[in-house]
Amino acid sequence: MDITSENDQTLVSKFGEQDVDGNFPQTTFSANVRRKNGQIITVEIAGSTPVDINGKPALISVWQDITEKLRIEHEIMALQAKLQEQAIHDPLTGLYNRLFLIENLERELKQAERTGGAVSVIMTDIDHFKAVNDCYGHLAGDEVLRHFASIMKDYARCSDIACRYGGEEFFLVLPNTSLEVACERAEQLRQAVAEHPPQFDIRDIPITASFGVATIPHNAAVSSTELIGKADAALYQAKNTGRNRVVCSTC
Repeated sequence: MDITSENDQTLVSKFGEQDVDGNFPQTTFSANVRRKNGQIITVEIAGSTPVDINGKPALISVWQDITEKLRIEHEIMALQAKLQEQAIHDPLTGLYNRLFLIENLERELKQAERTGGAVSVIMTDIDHFKAVNDCYGHLAGDEVLRHFASIMKDYARCSDIACRYGGEEFFLVLPNTSLEVACERAEQLRQAVAEHPPQFDIRDIPITASFGVATIPHNAAVSSTELIGKADAALYQAKNTGRNRVVCSTC
């Protein structure tokens, strides 16, 4: 057992000390061992049921180097995790993307319908964002979007779903939240955006945002499309009545 790494010596020793009375089960496990050059590798040890050799029971095991196999498997798993992360997140802001929003908002609405809870949503749009790009450049515009997303993350609860809806539009799903509380949350966000401007090239870029809030009442059956439409209509009203404000609506 002197080739077995210190952490796995007990495991391998127990395997070798099993009784060979014919009841020994076929088994396979992995362990770390040391090569002559000191390199640690992972081997898969496969032990069969005992065999008879010259009238004596003997246990035969096969040791196979699976180090490279494990390395490839880990790389594949890491790549799959990365692709899954990219599939549901917006690459610029790190928020969830629109696809994730639609799938999970529908789930929240079905849950609310079963339990009689309320779901509120906040749809928001950075005011005059085109002017930001025109005045400060698109790199500054990207920084504004990242900054806005950061504020949303700071004000989101663990149960909330913060998304980039598209362009300069963002979306926040608030499970188990009444219209009154959702409007208060939107107002907090509005104030935070106005009071904490992003910086680019050591310059503050003053921005504001408009907010549309919508809520499904208790025990109501409303689709995600309908709820988003209500929030969008409230946002449109906020922008048409002067921007930098919150407008609330019920379904």
